[in-house]
Amino acid sequence: MSDNLVFCDEPHHAVLDTAPEPWLVLIVDDEPGVHDVTKLVMSDFRMDGRPVQFLDCYSAAEAKTVLAQRSDIALILLDVVMESEHAGLELVRWIRGELGNSRVRIVLRTGQPGHAPEQRVMFDYDINDYRDKTEITAQRLTTTVIGAVRSFRDLCTIESHKAGLEQIVRASAALFEQQSVDHFITGVLTQLSALVSPQESAMFFQGRDLGIDSAAAPMVVAGTGRFHEHVGHPVSHVVEEEVWQDITAMLGTRKPVLRRNYNIFGIFGTANDEDMWAAVFMEGLGELSAWDQRLIELFCQNASVALDNHRLHHRQTAL
Repeated sequence: MSDNLVFCDEPHHAVLDTAPEPWLVLIVDDEPGVHDVTKLVMSDFRMDGRPVQFLDCYSAAEAKTVLAQRSDIALILLDVVMESEHAGLELVRWIRGELGNSRVRIVLRTGQPGHAPEQRVMFDYDINDYRDKTEITAQRLTTTVIGAVRSFRDLCTIESHKAGLEQIVRASAALFEQQSVDHFITGVLTQLSALVSPQESAMFFQGRDLGIDSAAAPMVVAGTGRFHEHVGHPVSHVVEEEVWQDITAMLGTRKPVLRRNYNIFGIFGTANDEDMWAAVFMEGLGELSAWDQRLIELFCQNASVALDNHRLHHRQTAL
């Protein structure tokens, strides 16, 4: 690797007061008291720095409406007996079969275990846990939610890995076509996001010189989440004002900017062009380990080199 590559110095720490996205938990039960007790017990719950937000449904029919509109629900705490003796079980079949949602975790809670024997239900239905309401203590409820949300988080990470690998495999067959290079970098960025910051948005952008207001202003090269639709657009048009100010600061100081809910890492200079620079913006990171930071730096470096080699290749073939 060329000695021209210059990594960022020690990070500049700052804090931006933006609440992290909550874990969504859907309570499906026809008893209002069950909703109230569940929320009271779990009011202080946090995992990975994220709180829990409850959605309330009082019948299986209501739950179908909500689930058809949202795919980001992590956990369903589901009663068995509601508008019918097996309304909860029928809802499970609908979620896994007709809706095709295999990610959401489902914990069955019943006050009438005779209507749905535990062993038969666990064998016959794709649920993740079964609890008798009479045995659920505050501690048992908390550990159940932790296990289910953690499982949902890991499934989301695996799906992100699969999506990223699919993009990489498709792009690698014709790596020196412009579209393929962009897809390759997007695939790697998807993989990186899944490792470091699952379920959040990230973008890789590149500019020339340090004149951010010139024709060489930074452009989005690859993006995940909310940045996916902004590839090829100026970075200043797709980020909030405070983020743009932090990018400007990063370019001036050559130091990464670490916020509570996002980080910006940059790399300056490539083997073929000392004036080129690149950076990655990642949301939802919080405290970064040394391994995470090194992984992000390597991504910046390698993505920048890939684009640099692509430009050089096309320049040579055009002669």
